[in-house]
Amino acid sequence: PSTIDAVRIGLPRKGIDLIGIPEAAKRVPASIVDGQFSMYFLAAVALLHGGMTWNDYGLLGDPAVRKMMERIEVAIDPEIEAHFPTIAARVEVVAGDKTIRRVNWTPKGEPKNPLDWDEVEAKFASLARAVYADEHCARIVKMVRSLELLDEVGELTALLGPPNR
Repeated sequence: PSTIDAVRIGLPRKGIDLIGIPEAAKRVPASIVDGQFSMYFLAAVALLHGGMTWNDYGLLGDPAVRKMMERIEVAIDPEIEAHFPTIAARVEVVAGDKTIRRVNWTPKGEPKNPLDWDEVEAKFASLARAVYADEHCARIVKMVRSLELLDEVGELTALLGPPNR
C-alpha cells in the first residue's frame, strides 16, 4: 500500500450516485452507514487490509485509511456505464512506473457469480461474530448444512435469537 500513488475506480452512474458523491462527504465517513456507502473508504480499507469485513468499520477516522483515501479517485466509466445494469467496476492502481488495470464485470456474490459454500460460511462468520461467540456460529453453520434433516425449523430459529451472554 505504501507504494501506491493513485487508484482510479470507474463505476456506472448509479454506482457513483450511491457510493461516490457527494465526494466531500464520501471522503469523510462518520458512521458505519456512511462507510458502507463510501467507495473511498471501502477501497482504502481493502487496499490496506486485503479485504473488508464488518470489524473494519472500526477503522473509520483511522489516519492510515484517510491517507489512502486521498489517493483514490472515483468517476463514471463510459464502458462500464454502457453495460449498466450490469454491476461492474474498473480499477486502476498506479505505483511508480507500474499500472495495473482490472475490470470486474460480475462481482462475487451476484447470481451469475455466486459464493461457494466456504465463502458463504466465511462471510456469515465475519458478520455473526459481532453478535455470537465462535462456538455459537459453528452450531448455526452445522445446522444450516443439514437443514433438510431438521424436524422443526424452530431448532434453527432458536439459535438465531439474541445471544445468551
